[in-house]
Formats: sequence, structure tokens, C-alpha cells
Amino acid sequence: MVDLLRSPWRNHFQKLLDKTQKELVITSPYIKKTEADYICENLTTRNLSAKISFRLLTDLRSQSILDSALDVEALQVFQDRLHKFELLTLPGLHAKVYIFDNAYAVVGSSNLTPSGFEYNYEYSVGISDLTTVQKIRIDIDNYSRIGNKVGKEKINELCVVAQELKEEYERVSKSATSSIKRKFNETLQKADTKFIEALVGKKTAYSIFKEAVIYCLTREPLSTQDLEETIKHMLPRLCIDQELVINGQKFGKVWMGSDVNSGHQTSHAAGSPA
Repeated sequence: MVDLLRSPWRNHFQKLLDKTQKELVITSPYIKKTEADYICENLTTRNLSAKISFRLLTDLRSQSILDSALDVEALQVFQDRLHKFELLTLPGLHAKVYIFDNAYAVVGSSNLTPSGFEYNYEYSVGISDLTTVQKIRIDIDNYSRIGNKVGKEKINELCVVAQELKEEYERVSKSATSSIKRKFNETLQKADTKFIEALVGKKTAYSIFKEAVIYCLTREPLSTQDLEETIKHMLPRLCIDQELVINGQKFGKVWMGSDVNSGHQTSHAAGSPA
């Protein structure tokens, strides 16, 4: 069965959340603290804050902070109030998917924000067919493997970075002096680096690109050249045309010229024999 969910759809979300007992999975590039408080309050009131598993997949990047589209504080709320919270960051994420107890899924245009629930002209479909819901969950799990898990310490660090970035952006918006612009650019560069560090985490460069290669080749056969272009689009912040070292791992131009992206290495990553 398919339900057509027109704006506003908060009441429908509320009903689904009220029924959820074991697991919640959400993918949303934009997240506001008001919605984090809203979800945590619901789960706490129902004595589920220590029991329910919550996986959240988003795209941590500086531009979302500057656009006031992503509150890193919201991630901190989830981390502090829910015992089984898992955060993953995935560059290029645009999907908005909500899965409740693997029994019902909502797929549409709505971010985890007040605008997405109430004010924008959004449209989504609710799916209760268990086979279809399971297929959606598998796809989201595959997305999650490409991304990286972000722990409590990193979330707290990113909150500080995001606050500094917002403060510098306010200053540069009010003044066009070269010193203020320079300070803002320095803060922005620092923030970009921290968000990329969150994407890499403790993974090796090889494992990151291996997961991306496997994901691409399970969808369709690709030549080495096409595979390279696809991965550039999947992981744009790691495939820049300059040297990039994050958490001791080499990316950027170094990776593009290394054996990791060669056809021989790709065959290993895809699971083919040597």
C-alpha cells in the first residue's frame, strides 16, 4: 500500500514515530535542532531513549552551516539523549528517507526541518509493503557503508567549529575589510578540513575507495575511466586536483595518480581474483 503525503505532513510523522518501538532510520542532508528536540522528547516520554536504535545519515559540510540548513547542535542532542544513536556522513547525500521499525518507509523531498515538515511545498510517499521497505533499507545500508561513522568526540568538535564559522560569517557579512575576509577564509578552510576528517575517520584511503568501487560495480559494469569519473562525483572532497592528507591518509591528486585507482587495484576492490 502507498500513502500520498502532501504538505504539511508532521501529523503523519508524529503518528509513525508514536508507533516506532525498536528502530528508526533517517537520511536527510538538512537537520534542525528543533526536530532533534522533538524526536528525543517523543522517545524519552515513551521511555525508549535507551532502547531504540537510531541511525542518521547526513552530509556534514561547511556550506550547509553557512546556509543555516544544518544545525550540528542537533546531532549533539541526538548523541547526548539517545543511547543507541549512530551518525554517518556521506558527501552528496540528497535522499530524504524515513524508515520506522523496518515496517514503514517514507521517501520524498522533506528534510528533517520545520520547513520540511510544515512550511515548504513538499511531497512524499509512504510505503507499507514489507518487501519494498526492506529493499529501501538495503539501499540505505549500502549508502551507509560508503559514508563514515561520526562519534561523540568528533560531533562535539564539529559543534565548536560550526559555531566559529557562523560567527566569522556574521562578521564578514557586516564588514568587507580585508582582515575580516582573511579571517573568515581561514576559519572556512579549517571547517572544511574538520568536516573532511569526519568523512574519513579511522578508515584507510584504500577502504574508503574500495567501498565506493564495490558500490559502483554492483550497479553496473564500468570502464576504469568511467569508474574514476563516477567516484569523483561520489567523493568530491576527497578527489580534488591537489595534494590532500587527512588523518594521515593521502587523497586528492596523490590518490588520483596512485595504484588505488588503477585497473589492477579496482579488480581487487571489486572482489575479483588477482
